[in-house]
Amino acid sequence: MVYSKYMKKLIDRRSETAMALILLALISLLAFGGIFVVVVQERQRQQLLAEYRAFQLAAELQQAYDRGTLSGFEKYPDLMAFGIYTARGIALYRFGNAPQSVSPEDPKNPPIISGDIITLVRPFGGGGVMRGRIGGFRQGADTTEMMMSAIAGLGMTRLVFVSYRISSLQKGLYVLYTVALLIALALAGAFALLLRLARNLDQFRLREAKNRELVALGEAARTLSHEIKNPLGVLKIQTALLQKQLNGTELLQNVRIMEEEIDRLGILTDRLRQFLSGSEGNLEPINLKTFLPDFCMRYDGRVKLTRMPESEVPVYIDRTHLNQVLENLVQNALESMADRAFEPVELELVLSHGNTIHLSVADRGAGVPDSLSERIYDLFFTTKTSGSGLGLAISKRYIQLAGGRLFHHKRDGGGTIFYIELPLFTAKGA
Repeated sequence: MVYSKYMKKLIDRRSETAMALILLALISLLAFGGIFVVVVQERQRQQLLAEYRAFQLAAELQQAYDRGTLSGFEKYPDLMAFGIYTARGIALYRFGNAPQSVSPEDPKNPPIISGDIITLVRPFGGGGVMRGRIGGFRQGADTTEMMMSAIAGLGMTRLVFVSYRISSLQKGLYVLYTVALLIALALAGAFALLLRLARNLDQFRLREAKNRELVALGEAARTLSHEIKNPLGVLKIQTALLQKQLNGTELLQNVRIMEEEIDRLGILTDRLRQFLSGSEGNLEPINLKTFLPDFCMRYDGRVKLTRMPESEVPVYIDRTHLNQVLENLVQNALESMADRAFEPVELELVLSHGNTIHLSVADRGAGVPDSLSERIYDLFFTTKTSGSGLGLAISKRYIQLAGGRLFHHKRDGGGTIFYIELPLFTAKGA
């Protein structure tokens, strides 16, 4: 397949866009990975900080216990439980929901964090002679156990249990998670937006390449139609001379066929030049209420006007363009019903939404296949063996130049309805 230079440039640019998207995806993955690493490290740091604060509190409370100054816990509002135990885990002092005993293996275990509560057991060496009291025992404790606990506590390693609320640290973690999530969502949104912009850019470049090719094709077609026009004029003159010289002979019919083909080629050239010109023509107010009856009279009953508003219906369009559009639509409708029982083409004019008119051209032909519904307005596309593929393309162009649109629908009971939608003309908008 041979590509034009515009398509080659488009392919190169799309390759650059794909590489940029791949690079952006890698950067996004690295960013997500960085966010994950930061969150994990910060979570570990917060846990270490929470463990350190709980350890500090355990040491402070243990020292206060040894000094005999542990009288209350009002200054520790986040303390949930505190206990001092012998090396074998027998309780010497308990506060809050501290357990009756702990395992000698508990100090080897990492702290337990449940929600916003951290719980740990750590060993501390005896810092002095223990005071002669067991400050937190519940009533009913065995006296022998109390004595054994007191003796075991003299200058020996003790285990300290602390359960501590770390709400502030947990709030910090929640803030961290929220910020990380927002950053991740922002990155994902930015990537999705850039991906969409890249796709739109590719589509825009594709349309631009096609438009450039169409412009180049249009210039070539305009030049070609101009160059063809002059030889056609010469051929027209020569056929006229031949008709005079061959009058009364059998060859006259052949010359007339040549003249018909020259005329057909001239009409095709004129239509193509009109389509490529893009001119609005000579815009003028046209009252459809008087225009349409005169138009229908040309077809000797083959076109019927079925509905018309009571008031005047002015539109602002070139008269020649409007005639050509209606002629194209009516001719297509008549050709679609050529092999069917005669039924006139129906024209209907209605007002829509107060400032728009709908002029419909309805037939009972075979209809437009769904697969060709959009293509029938393309330039040079036709389903007829002798068609040029210019009629609907030119008609749609003329209606768009007048500020309207041309479209079609299937007709109930068979056939097609083409709609011409135009703005209602007002003196202010002239």
